[in-house]
Amino acid sequence: MTTEKRPNRSAKRTVRTILTVFFLLALAAGAYFFIQYRQQQNALAAIKNLELVEFQRKTLISSINGTGTVQPAQDALLVWQTSGHVGEVAVSVGSQVQQGDLLAALDENDLPLDILQARMEKLNAEQALENLESATALKREQLRADISAAQNNLKSLKDELSLLQARECSSWHLRNLQTNLDDARENYRDNPNEFNLRAVQAAQSALDFCSPEVIASQISSLEAKISLQEETIASWQSDLEKIANGPDPLEREKLELQLAIAEKRLASQQITAPFSGTVTAVSAVKGALVSAGTQAFRLSDLTTLQLKVPVSEVDIPSVAVGQKALMTFDAYFNKTFTGQVLEISGAGENQAGVINYLVTISIDEGAGTLKPGMTAGVVIQIAEKTNVLALPIQAVTNKNGKDIVYVMRGSQPVAVEIQVGAYSEDQVEILSGDLKEGEMVVVNPPTSVLDRFPGMFGNR
Repeated sequence: MTTEKRPNRSAKRTVRTILTVFFLLALAAGAYFFIQYRQQQNALAAIKNLELVEFQRKTLISSINGTGTVQPAQDALLVWQTSGHVGEVAVSVGSQVQQGDLLAALDENDLPLDILQARMEKLNAEQALENLESATALKREQLRADISAAQNNLKSLKDELSLLQARECSSWHLRNLQTNLDDARENYRDNPNEFNLRAVQAAQSALDFCSPEVIASQISSLEAKISLQEETIASWQSDLEKIANGPDPLEREKLELQLAIAEKRLASQQITAPFSGTVTAVSAVKGALVSAGTQAFRLSDLTTLQLKVPVSEVDIPSVAVGQKALMTFDAYFNKTFTGQVLEISGAGENQAGVINYLVTISIDEGAGTLKPGMTAGVVIQIAEKTNVLALPIQAVTNKNGKDIVYVMRGSQPVAVEIQVGAYSEDQVEILSGDLKEGEMVVVNPPTSVLDRFPGMFGNR
């Protein structure tokens, strides 16, 4: 009896094992399908909350980003031009000044020697200019008198030359004059007295009067004197012509230049504003001893501010004067300032191995709000494309090396391969792809969720 029951027990154990395995498989399958269902439901719930954007035509603006620092359009460090003790200091930090306003001056009671000399030169030049008319009139009369006297002297010289040129002695008369000179010299040797000496001198003079050599020498001397006198008269006449109707313009210009030089030297005892602006730093202290080159003030024109932006050599060919720029500041994060490119430096600067070119950008309506030294993020708009199909950059993702977007079709997102074109700061041009204008596209697509749907790109 016992032997008959053993096969039944074995069969029962086998059945229970099969049932257990089947139950476990069924339980695992149920759990799997339940998890898949839950994930599908979560994915569907996530899809309902997706951010969508319409695929439409826009104006696409290409740009270059950078960082710049605010600077005044005009900024000057003013220094002393001479030495001395500081007297008056007329301004303080924040003072508003106009061009030419006095900022500081040296002590009048302790001026350096060069300033005192400049004052004397200024007085002399002013006096000479004041007396220029009367001095010119006096000089005019003196020239006329000198010319008249010179002309009379010239006439006398020419008359004397004519007589010399007409003088001629016969040969026998010359021999007699030479004989008389020889006799006079012999008498003087025999009896050297005053009478005989005068006889020698008289005989020599008589011979010289007729000697061709002496006459030729005298003619040459007279001709030189006549030439010199004629040159002198011509020079005086030229000077007289210059002042015939008033002072010589060159003389007046010379005196005015001397006065300007003296005034320039005198101006070095003061510091004045070279342009209208705001005093942003004061180093001058009353009573302090200063020398040429000592810093005194910094003056800035805060009514016109600019931004200096370094742009790399790769991007600089795309930048041009007149392009629009947008600027944001940390201190004014909720406001965007506008401006345009004013200037592009012609020479680059090496900064950490990168060649940058400094671009100057105007700032519209920045006066009174922005301050020099503030840093701004800058977007230079280098190109503009109108009426192009575009999407936010965040809508484009990459899978398997291809650009795709997720397009809502029915109630599900479908991955669509696209080809992109130009970029702006936050938009990208769509050149081609299986999507139509007006379709809704997912922004910031959560690919980990979207890929759970069958038929997704790369999940087929």
